[in-house]
Amino acid sequence: MWGLSRNKVCIGVAVDVHETSLCLDEGLGKTSRKRTWDAFGGHIERRFEHIHDKEKSHAVLAKRLNLESKAYDAKKCCTLPDRDNCLEMVNQECNLLKSLLRSHSGFRAADI
Repeated sequence: MWGLSRNKVCIGVAVDVHETSLCLDEGLGKTSRKRTWDAFGGHIERRFEHIHDKEKSHAVLAKRLNLESKAYDAKKCCTLPDRDNCLEMVNQECNLLKSLLRSHSGFRAADI
């Protein structure tokens, strides 16, 4: 199935200032504020700035952790050169994860 189907695994991706990445299972289908908080709430330090795309569920992290939040339009960022794209590190992690999962199509959602 295409798109954000309820049958697809939602994997959240975060990258910190040290370029350490974290990929977490957020369940099946489109993410929500609750699922984003449950997945990432315990992994983010309160002192950091929260840079994200304009996905509505991401706002819960900035609000509950009192983070300075900067939201960028992902579609506009894709047209920028890599050095100017503030979402580039997350985009690269997503591409690597997609490549891994596509090259090993035998993964079951329950095993992720």
